Amino acid sequence: MDVKQFKIEVDDEHKVSYLGEGMFARNEQGNLKGHIATVFPRSRFIVTEPSTLHGDQCAEYINYINAKREAENASPLSDEQKKDIVDNAVAISIIEGGADRCYVIIRPDPEKMRLAYQADELLQLLLPKFRIFFMRTDNEIIRQTLRRRGESWRIQPLPKTKEGMQKTVNNNRMTIKLSQRRLYYYNIQTGARYLTYETFSNLDELDCETLRAYLIEIQESSHKKNREGYPEIIFFKAGKSFTSSNLQKFDFNAMDETALRNAHKQLCREFESALVDPFYKKDALDNWDWLVSIFSHITKIDKCSTEEYRMGLCEEFALKTTWLPGGRINEDGGLIKDPVYTLKDLMTDSERERLCDPIPRQILYTFVRESFSIEYANIGKLPPIRPHAYNNPSPDEPTPRRGVYVMQVKLRGEPERLSIIRLQKWDVSEMLDQGRSLVDSLNQAEEYSDYVLNRRLGCHLLKMTLPKSLKVRRFVEIYEGKVECLHGMPIHTAYYEREYIRGSVTDRLSVNHFQNPENGEEFSVQFARMLGEAAAPNLIVGRSDKYLPEKPPIFDDGDEVLQLDESGMPKEIIVSEQPGTFVYYIDSLDNQIGYYALPMIKRSYMIPNFKAAVDAYVNGFLNKFRDIQGSAEDYRNTFDDLPNKDPGSMFDKWQHVLDRLRDADPDALAEKLYDAILRECKERLQ
Repeated sequence: MDVKQFKIEVDDEHKVSYLGEGMFARNEQGNLKGHIATVFPRSRFIVTEPSTLHGDQCAEYINYINAKREAENASPLSDEQKKDIVDNAVAISIIEGGADRCYVIIRPDPEKMRLAYQADELLQLLLPKFRIFFMRTDNEIIRQTLRRRGESWRIQPLPKTKEGMQKTVNNNRMTIKLSQRRLYYYNIQTGARYLTYETFSNLDELDCETLRAYLIEIQESSHKKNREGYPEIIFFKAGKSFTSSNLQKFDFNAMDETALRNAHKQLCREFESALVDPFYKKDALDNWDWLVSIFSHITKIDKCSTEEYRMGLCEEFALKTTWLPGGRINEDGGLIKDPVYTLKDLMTDSERERLCDPIPRQILYTFVRESFSIEYANIGKLPPIRPHAYNNPSPDEPTPRRGVYVMQVKLRGEPERLSIIRLQKWDVSEMLDQGRSLVDSLNQAEEYSDYVLNRRLGCHLLKMTLPKSLKVRRFVEIYEGKVECLHGMPIHTAYYEREYIRGSVTDRLSVNHFQNPENGEEFSVQFARMLGEAAAPNLIVGRSDKYLPEKPPIFDDGDEVLQLDESGMPKEIIVSEQPGTFVYYIDSLDNQIGYYALPMIKRSYMIPNFKAAVDAYVNGFLNKFRDIQGSAEDYRNTFDDLPNKDPGSMFDKWQHVLDRLRDADPDALAEKLYDAILRECKERLQ
């Protein structure tokens, strides 16, 4: 075998060799020539030819080595040596990123993660680390390995918009050996390729010999399985009624053109009849249902396989959390900061916006100083819980800080734990931006921290069910705000850390919870009672975005978390966050009680036993209100020692809230609450 027949390219700078063209070679149209490659870290070889099947690339590399050995009068590789080469290969995919950028996805073997990281180190010589990701993260071993390195951010981020999903689907159109058409939708997780009915039927447009070549390619490849055990080609939405066996009965090489086209037509009919739904006859990227279906197949992902879901975060965070670089904790408990931040000059604006958030590193640094028993930690940024409430009414008004993060931490000898971190809304930087002096800003920021804790204590004393603990920590950052003369000055920024409350937020409960044939009616009544109990302290503390009688309160809007018992029935509602408490604290409670009818009104179509649920809701509210009213006076002096007793201070608000509570008539409030529900749902309550 002549070594010269193999195309070899050598990258002398990085000491990497290619069997085939370079990994990022492009055609005349500027598109990537290949999207699949196989890395051999030990020999620093990357194979890009002869096809996009990793098995073929391994075979080609073995053929190349044997040709070299033959030229050197050495014996060919033994079967054991061949197996060793295949066992030490790492499959990768190359994805278009636009503007000549590329991303590489490593598909590791979970039993050989060290090998995958050797390939990762080699690839980092060829492109920046922040453009190299890992797939097959449905496997817990792979996930755990990434977590332990503090690299959850390197799990390939999936798009969250229709346009992003369309781009992903288009980028995952692949060839095998024949390059005329990108027929297959490639699953980077498993290495399987999906062939749709429309793509298969459109092969009749090809000339006879090209059609023959494609049918043979599909026939051979659909019969093979890759090393993960998946077929190289799967017929999309055909189930088990149309498989590789349908093609095996034909000898395409022996057919003339008429017989070949008739065979193709017959296969099209069989494929069509096997479709689970005629809807899948057409590839329709613009159709949301078709797009979601193909996207879920090529990413092999749903809410249950996301990193967030597997960590224990609720469904609303699945596919929405942006995991960020922080650092790796070594065996000594020291923090090795991720070097990706040193590469920010190589990033695009969107990459920089997504990855270059300095806060995770600051939080991690603060945490490492306090505990030397950390094994690993990962930090991600969360979307706003109530984004509609975060719009500033005027661009001239000061902008509060809205950063919310989730931190996963593993301490030695303890299970993993999740915590939510929220930056202080008004801190030194925000105070300076409002035009305050440096001294006033420092003092006001400290006062605001105290106010947050005092407000939390007040809510607790008025029997709002809250997380058991809240820690206040600080990190140092550099001020770059509106006061230019203070740019570059280090300032302390406060943040609050609490345990993550596992459960389901009340406003995301589906109709299935209430209409379960086995326990839906009981579930509805228990849930309604608990929600009514949660409404009572919420009304009392005047929880609202603005101090306006016509402004609806903040309630049942993303902060209330329902926890279930072992039988799946409501156990407790915990208020995970309490922004807006003690805002509406002066006017009569009568002005707000009508708004608390909305939680039942909006669920009227869901709950079959609606009257019983409404009665439970109102009675839950009434009993809880009476309970709070009976004990609140015991805490009248709680905030007497606070030095600030000005109007609007916590001391002042507390007195107003207790005065209003003392004078309230629980029965009259409950009657108004019921009447407000009755006005909107009269037919359901008769």
